[in-house]
Amino acid sequence: MSFSNTTEGIVLDALVGSSATLLPSTLYVGLFTAAPDEDGAGTELSGNNYSRASVVRSAFTRASNTSSNNVDITFATASGAWSTATHFAIFSAVSGGTCYFIGSLNSSVTVGSGVTLKILSGNLSISLD
Repeated sequence: MSFSNTTEGIVLDALVGSSATLLPSTLYVGLFTAAPDEDGAGTELSGNNYSRASVVRSAFTRASNTSSNNVDITFATASGAWSTATHFAIFSAVSGGTCYFIGSLNSSVTVGSGVTLKILSGNLSISLD
């Protein structure tokens, strides 16, 4: 998992800057066919009822230097097969928006028609070391 360039700036501002950045209460998880760049640009899945999955920021619990989802994150049910996803990014909006984090999936996933993909509670972790 990596911070996007925007998140790096937010952290610096919060620690030593003169301005505070307000974060949205809802975040959106997008899936990609390859590693997106540090601003979330890349080949995001599309078509067949794919859309980013929403999750409220308060649905993450922090323990030590890691924050993990404490609820399932549910994507829309696929109306046809989706491309194979290997990476993800977390954004401020359902489309476009600011990218905060990028990372790779532990294993690639392909969703078939009629399948509802879920990231189970505790399986999406953001950590600092």
